Amino acid sequence: MVRDIEDIKYRFIRACVAYLEYFFDNPNVFKLIFLQDFIHDFKGLPAEIQDRVINPTVVALLREYFKDCVSEGIIAENKLLQLEDIIANYIHGILLFYIMERTNESRERIQKKVEKQIDCLLS
Repeated sequence: MVRDIEDIKYRFIRACVAYLEYFFDNPNVFKLIFLQDFIHDFKGLPAEIQDRVINPTVVALLREYFKDCVSEGIIAENKLLQLEDIIANYIHGILLFYIMERTNESRERIQKKVEKQIDCLLS
């Protein structure tokens, strides 16, 4: 389990990969959250479901790990928001290309690439 990993940087990287793997395994959830036109379709959903779509638990967990990286000095506090945006946009972009079949890269290759890129950003 990711929470059991002591090295905070590695824990954060593994959490990002777990997020990636979740959407690899559940592409329709990705499409619902990130590609569905909620302006027209969102209104009929119960408030609890709307909140889960807008603020998924995994995002809160990743933010917690970001803060842990700041407390450990891995990320400078003044760069936290920028890194959150860069990493989130990077992961979602890669997922979009994979789920919409616009890349020939395997899941394993994408996972390794994400691990390497996030490690670079956190170094």
